[in-house]
Amino acid sequence: MSDVPSVDQTVLRPETWIDKYADYLFRYAYSRLRDSNAAEEVVQETFLAGVRYAEQFSGRGTERAWLQGILKRKIIDYV
Repeated sequence: MSDVPSVDQTVLRPETWIDKYADYLFRYAYSRLRDSNAAEEVVQETFLAGVRYAEQFSGRGTERAWLQGILKRKIIDYV
């Protein structure tokens, strides 16, 4: 049974995040910050936090919504 991946590992796929969500998250961040460097920075911080706190993903929503929630807090922290 120890070879069976946990639910978090099967639900979250961080290796796909850049291809799937980077453009969307960047556009969202840029629309709030109006600074491309700042938008890039908060998106990178979002991906790092997503990997770091992956165990907190409940699976009740989508990866994208979960990452967007993290991004919103990163934008607030940046401002």
